[in-house]
Amino acid sequence: MTEALTIPTIFGGKEIRIIERYGNTWMPCKDLGLALGLDRTTLYRHIQRNRDFFGDSAIPGDILSHDEGDYWVNEIGLYSLLSRISTGKVLPEAKAAIIRFRQDVPGLLQMYRKKEIAPVQPDPRELDEVISDDLREAKQIAELTGTDPKLMQAAALRRHKNGMYDAFAEVLEKQALSVRHGEPGWHNPSGLVELCDDPTLTPERLNK
Repeated sequence: MTEALTIPTIFGGKEIRIIERYGNTWMPCKDLGLALGLDRTTLYRHIQRNRDFFGDSAIPGDILSHDEGDYWVNEIGLYSLLSRISTGKVLPEAKAAIIRFRQDVPGLLQMYRKKEIAPVQPDPRELDEVISDDLREAKQIAELTGTDPKLMQAAALRRHKNGMYDAFAEVLEKQALSVRHGEPGWHNPSGLVELCDDPTLTPERLNK
């Protein structure tokens, strides 16, 4: 499950998503970069250029989340990034944020583990709006590609990795894949006998 941790005094109100997986705490480079006042791709590009150095402390996003266009780092990867960022090449406000982050982040992560800092809970209204937008977009894509809208909307729901939405997606998929009487794909016994190309088969035998 993805959680968002907001630390306004350090990150200026920017949210950093946190995932607990494989015994580690993971954070996306995009969130970290924006929180530190850097370009959203700065940390990603640094890891990409120094992939061997970071090793298992950085994982491609498609392993942990649907955000496959990013790297996620654990604590070791985070500290490695912070030690390699040159404060002389960034804006003064970013420099101040990086320095404060280096000083305070170990204690803050410990507080998070002890549940002394509560993760930010998404506003249900905001989530409803996001899902509504996704479903509308899925329907539009289905119309453009000639795909069944229910299948496209089911795929959109599954992106949110939520058990309730997975159940809704399953219903949509069953509706899309079911064949109803009178629709294309429906055959009566006589039609099936013709498809079988068996001279000994009759509609009566097929029914039995």
